[in-house]
Amino acid sequence: LIIIKLCNMKFSVIIPLYNKESYLSQTLNSVKGQTYKDFEVIIVDDGSLDRSLSIANSYKTDSRFKVYHLQNGGVSKARNYGISVCKGDYICFLDADDVWNKNYLSEAAYLLNKYGDINMICFSYNNFSEQIDNISKQCNLRSYFADEDKLIDYFCYSVKEKRSIALTSGVVVKKSCVSENSIIFAHDISMGEDIDFWVHIAAYAPIVYSNKCLMYYRKDSEENLSSKGLKSLSLSFPYWRWYDLKSFSPYKNKFTTRMIYSLAMMGRYTGESLMIRQVLSKIVGSYLIFSRICLYICSFNMSFFLVIDSIKRIKRYYLSN
Repeated sequence: LIIIKLCNMKFSVIIPLYNKESYLSQTLNSVKGQTYKDFEVIIVDDGSLDRSLSIANSYKTDSRFKVYHLQNGGVSKARNYGISVCKGDYICFLDADDVWNKNYLSEAAYLLNKYGDINMICFSYNNFSEQIDNISKQCNLRSYFADEDKLIDYFCYSVKEKRSIALTSGVVVKKSCVSENSIIFAHDISMGEDIDFWVHIAAYAPIVYSNKCLMYYRKDSEENLSSKGLKSLSLSFPYWRWYDLKSFSPYKNKFTTRMIYSLAMMGRYTGESLMIRQVLSKIVGSYLIFSRICLYICSFNMSFFLVIDSIKRIKRYYLSN
């Protein structure tokens, strides 16, 4: 148990909700059972068609739980609405099928007191399937530093990891940073709206990263584009906009290039050869140049990607056996 000896702060936990009746109670119970008690829960129902809203309403017997109902407009609008009505000093985001360790908010409060005026905390996390003790992978930065927590450059370590190190249910942000800089989740896209939010906050200053895995992320059983909801590259956030974003970090443009390249790679699954080349054309500079050239050439013969994927599957099979 972490004891907070310095100043306390209130957390607002924003939970967008759409058709999660099978998981919602486990998620909400993990918040209700937090050892740190000064929080409010903003549940924003996005027009659920199952019993999700009814389950959420049953938690209103605890005055800290507030439920709002909107017509279906997408997760970004739900999160933005939650931000507009929340009262906390710091905002936590939690998806309605993920789970927190009981000390999640206590650790967040401890880190805020330890590091002082920071804009963002990013927690490491466990991937799990169905049962919370069925952990398939721990995602942290211990291979780079042994510290339990550290002040880091978000862009630097995201480049090292070849992905954003921030995952929605493991992020805490300073509300004043969000409101004073008019940072919102982008609407009407299927992928990347959350990363854009983190990028705009992390651009200002280093963030605090915790190697303690206090969040459990319910991993989709299938690693494919349908599970991500991306049917076309045109529905993703246009990452190249970040080139124009001012930042303290010398790694910001490398991260931008990495994200654009990753988006173009997804064109293998959406079957959009022309879009692959159009996305690659947005890249500035020479970073990943060899990989970009190879992807550009391969995009003219999409069947070549099937051969590469088959080779990778065979390689994984033999390595696992």
